[in-house]
Amino acid sequence: MGLYVYDFLDFANRGIPNESYLDELKLYDYQSYPWSVKYPSCSAIPNSWAVLSASPTTWMVPKNCSFSRNINYNHTYGWVINQATAETYFINGSTISADNIKNQDPLFVDVDNLNMNLLPNSPAFSMPGFKAIPFDEIGLID
Repeated sequence: MGLYVYDFLDFANRGIPNESYLDELKLYDYQSYPWSVKYPSCSAIPNSWAVLSASPTTWMVPKNCSFSRNINYNHTYGWVINQATAETYFINGSTISADNIKNQDPLFVDVDNLNMNLLPNSPAFSMPGFKAIPFDEIGLID
């Protein structure tokens, strides 16, 4: 797991269209219920690339985001990809928190057999507020 900060603003400033991301978002009818109720900030995103790119600092710069309580392990590209962009954009209430755990084995029970439960001595339990994910209760149940 890691954080990849994509520089939408740079693309907009250079006139490079990124309409495919907006097209993907539109597939979910993000401005309608239930998305509009559960994620009102997301549903406020204009559904027009012309409107988005006309005001890129409003729509293409992360605001009020938090990247915290994550474990990074065996990640080819490092912890944060595009660190300089992340540091520039993580303003306006956004943070890359110090409580992330870098390059430590999360100690899954049995990765080879897809048992992603954590062993009792997993470093994840040292993160404030972390609770074990109930994998046995997720997905298809017979």
